[in-house]
Amino acid sequence: MDNQTAKEEVLTQGDGMYTAESWKSALWETNPYKSIDLYTELLEKYPDSTAIYNNRGLRFLKTKQYEKAVDDFKKGLELDEYDVNLLRHLAKAYAYMEDFNNAFEQVDKAIFTNEKDYSSKLLKAEILMRQSKMTSALEEIEQLLLYADFEHMVYEKCRLYFLLGIIYFVEDNTSKAEENFKLAFSDRSYWDSYLSNFAFEALDIKTQTNIANIITQITAQ
Repeated sequence: MDNQTAKEEVLTQGDGMYTAESWKSALWETNPYKSIDLYTELLEKYPDSTAIYNNRGLRFLKTKQYEKAVDDFKKGLELDEYDVNLLRHLAKAYAYMEDFNNAFEQVDKAIFTNEKDYSSKLLKAEILMRQSKMTSALEEIEQLLLYADFEHMVYEKCRLYFLLGIIYFVEDNTSKAEENFKLAFSDRSYWDSYLSNFAFEALDIKTQTNIANIITQITAQ
């Protein structure tokens, strides 16, 4: 989908354009820099759209323009201070900047706003992992395992077990790491998503390679 086609598709969405799904389906495959230009143009027409600020901010994250991402997420939160997606993404942006105090402040706000938002709770564990605080991250995940219902949340369940696999691998417990990686990739729909995982990408190259090799063997079975 070229940029003009994406633009036309978004502009014909009507009210549906304000949902994250509509934006994602229209622009996910386009060049992120071109997407930023498109979102900037659309903000002139829809200046009160939290979805546009959120999605342009995500493209700024993808292109490592972290300060601009923070600015967009903050502008979105000025429009809706209880938007959990904006809070979560703002936390991630701060974590990329290694501003962990602000990262935890925002992710805690997201969790307080919606206690059943498991994505925010997993993000908190991932931020701890980026700080190499594996024990604290493990405690967060184990608490989540005690009460979370992942029956209809396949992606979050896969993500949780993947994070456990990373923690156990880093802690030199290879057997438990492999056990959790198998649970993570029991649904093959998500087998390739680990490469962009927030915690995984912060690991050193050697560790990434070793984990990737294990997952390749699991998914090949």
